[in-house]
Amino acid sequence: MFNVYGYEEHRGFNWGTFISGVLMVIVGLLVLRHPDKSLHAFVLLFGIISIGQGIAWIAAFVGLHRTFGRAWTTLVSGIIDILVGVMFLADYEVGGITLGILFSVWFLIDSITGLVVSWSLRGLSTPFFIFDLLMSIFGLIIAFMLLLHPVVAIASLIYLVAFWLIVFGVRQIILAWARR
Repeated sequence: MFNVYGYEEHRGFNWGTFISGVLMVIVGLLVLRHPDKSLHAFVLLFGIISIGQGIAWIAAFVGLHRTFGRAWTTLVSGIIDILVGVMFLADYEVGGITLGILFSVWFLIDSITGLVVSWSLRGLSTPFFIFDLLMSIFGLIIAFMLLLHPVVAIASLIYLVAFWLIVFGVRQIILAWARR
């Protein structure tokens, strides 16, 4: 059978989707069961990514230096990224606290953006504007609470990731059956 795009639709059980869903649920349950080890994994992953990003910045510095002259900001950024990555790998506690602070700052920036956006909606719909404004203010309060308690922020992040994995894993399992 062909769909509207002219491609043939393949109906049947999707094993790839099913297996990825099962794996996501298993990993989500493992994260819930072992939040301390999950934090170590997050810090390890962030440290490795930061070192990789630093190497990429330094490589970009070499390329940009030939093209644009002195692109020292990429060199400095690369060095800082590598140092942060090494710091994360050397001390998991510092890495965990830093991730908690980053999560809190992300929440804060998102809430401030929500305030700005809600202010532009005030002329469209008063009830929606009030609701959006209140939710953004509530987000600001949560962000400040998380900034004051980075350990709570990182615990929240771990549990949010675990629940996301479980919810989307179940979704993948259902999708595998729905395409039959």
